[in-house]
Amino acid sequence: MNRQAQIAHHNSGLDVITMLTNLNLKPSTESIIIYLSAVLFSVIGTLLIPGKWVPGAPLKDNSRVYYKTNGLLVVLVGSLIYGALCYTNFQFAGQAIYTLICNSFGELLTVSLVFSILLTTLLYLRGLFIIPEKERNFLYPKWNIPMNFWCGVELNPHFFGFEIKEFSYRPAFLMMSVLNLSYAFEQYRLYGALSTNLVTFQAISFFYTIDAFVFEYGLIYMFDIIEENFGFMLVFGDYLWMPFVFTLQNLYLVNDFNVNHTQTFVNIAIFIVGYIIFRGANNQKFVYRQDPKQVWLGLIEPKTLETARDRKLLISGFWGVARKINYLGDILIAIAQSLPCLQCGYLLPWLYPIYLTALLFHRAMRDNERCKEKYGKFWDEYCKKVKWVMIPGVY
Repeated sequence: MNRQAQIAHHNSGLDVITMLTNLNLKPSTESIIIYLSAVLFSVIGTLLIPGKWVPGAPLKDNSRVYYKTNGLLVVLVGSLIYGALCYTNFQFAGQAIYTLICNSFGELLTVSLVFSILLTTLLYLRGLFIIPEKERNFLYPKWNIPMNFWCGVELNPHFFGFEIKEFSYRPAFLMMSVLNLSYAFEQYRLYGALSTNLVTFQAISFFYTIDAFVFEYGLIYMFDIIEENFGFMLVFGDYLWMPFVFTLQNLYLVNDFNVNHTQTFVNIAIFIVGYIIFRGANNQKFVYRQDPKQVWLGLIEPKTLETARDRKLLISGFWGVARKINYLGDILIAIAQSLPCLQCGYLLPWLYPIYLTALLFHRAMRDNERCKEKYGKFWDEYCKKVKWVMIPGVY
């Protein structure tokens, strides 16, 4: 048998239709155990591994939610344990654990969907019948069940003493690491080597994961955490979209040994530029929120525009270049994660950057409307000072 055929359907014309019809989507007992193990480890790790408790952004009632920032250790320890299992060729259901996971991609996808639906249902019923009335945050009339299920009823649901919305990034990133490690070990098993494109993709993905938790305080100030209820939209994003869409590239790269050094160089350069923009802009804003007088990196004075609502709009550094400059960085990082699949010739590995670009452009338009209503003439003045929305010189 051809070695490539040992991994069903990988790198064999995986357009959307082929993927949905050829991947085995019926969950097995093993796929359920694997997925729930990642979630359970994240819960236990969050409870037992030491971490600093930090306050989140002020809510509308001026209260603050406290978050345990031990996500880096939770994901690293989980990844190291799984990596050790792969290295020792741990057998599960008669085959190496990493081979089993590679061949169970479709099954795990289904398990994550069912888990997302069940968790959202639990959160929805909890919001209706368990939590106090004052903690309910209906965005739609109570009778509008579909939209309240989609958007959620509660802003900051708590389980086991910690806030579950921010926590959910941990099983998402841990499952990403598990999938990435599985495909790396499987490629090495098949070919005795790792391809340049797979290493490039996984190095960027690993760096992205570690960075997210090194700057975990930044997650706490994200729009999703501060403003969005925890409904199916976010649950699906954390428990299915992130771990499986962010790792789709592996399915195309596991058998790919094409080498294009120019492409790899450009790939890494795009990632570095995107990361500098994304992390620099977010860090500058975080530092400003912590101390409005602090000079960022000792170089950039925090220049602001006064408004009538006792709020100031930052107009220096990254935030003097474009109003949503961090979105540009995020999109470039997403592009860099899909570029290793450039020679594969299929659209599906580009699902993440395509989706993210559409999402962020739409979010930028919504945010502009919201800020226009919120700040009035001051927003017009701000837009004159910071002309570009996201891409300097273009948009």
